[in-house]
Amino acid sequence: MSNYRHRNRKYDIVQHDPAWHRTFDEEARRIKGIFGSDALSIEHIGSTAVPDIAAKPTIDILVIVKYAAVADQYNEPMAALGYSALGAFIADDTRLFEKEVGDERLFIIHVFEKDHPHTEDMIKTRDYLITHPDEAKAYEALKRNLKKRFPDDYISYRKVKNEYMKELTKKALETGRKEKFDIFLEVAGELNKSFKVTPILYGSLGLYRVIRESGTVSDVDILVPNEFVKEEWSELVALMRRLNFELKDKHEHEFIREEKIVAFATNLDLVERAGIRPEDLKISRENDVEFKELTPEQYHSVYQFVSGDSYRQEKRGTTDKDKIVLIKKFLTKN
Repeated sequence: MSNYRHRNRKYDIVQHDPAWHRTFDEEARRIKGIFGSDALSIEHIGSTAVPDIAAKPTIDILVIVKYAAVADQYNEPMAALGYSALGAFIADDTRLFEKEVGDERLFIIHVFEKDHPHTEDMIKTRDYLITHPDEAKAYEALKRNLKKRFPDDYISYRKVKNEYMKELTKKALETGRKEKFDIFLEVAGELNKSFKVTPILYGSLGLYRVIRESGTVSDVDILVPNEFVKEEWSELVALMRRLNFELKDKHEHEFIREEKIVAFATNLDLVERAGIRPEDLKISRENDVEFKELTPEQYHSVYQFVSGDSYRQEKRGTTDKDKIVLIKKFLTKN
């Protein structure tokens, strides 16, 4: 996310320096020493995180927190590290710090909440560029061209680059969602074959399938008959291990493979949360895999219910309410 205000400044695009990664590691340790457990994750983002492409020699760091306001208590120790606290410079639910020497910015610290939609944007765009070197080189070429066009006009440079990044981020997110849907089909296909079960695609990925918007899609959420999270749990564990997933969290019924998480829940959740009977859901088929999906109206009922769950809201912030807004917008248009 880079649509905040920029002042005109000197800037340069330089060859990639492998030392940038070590510089990030060293600074991340210092930041972790200040934020402690409030820093859920510290990520190297931006162009300096992408191997072999030219960039401005400024290290962008993403600090993921539960609540952005927690960063305010660290303004003084961050100042001792040389940072200026810019507060809610981008938006109310974010914080920004920068470290400068003269007119040269060395580090920018972006503090974002875990469920902020742009948290995923920044990480997925970085990962997409790392795994798609042709796209990374095209992005590098754009920046070099813009530097030639606007050698002393940083504002114009940012304006054009930001428009390019919006489209790149859309492509990165779509690629990530497709990868998660492919994982769903892989697991659903095994459930079809091994247990004659038709699973339900659920959560943010399922919502995205029906309205083409859903905010962050972190996990692959699947609803299965109640017995698979109860007495037949061991059989589900065995199935997932055959697919090279490891059990991540038994209480949450989560499995992980190469940082991709699949989470199971009982299809009784639909009955309890929204009075939706699993047998009434529409059946979909893709690549010879059978599964069930909710309609936008049914998702609206589910999120209306869970948005009143105080424990869930404590963990997820405004995520559920944001989804309700997206669904209402979709239903109004359609």
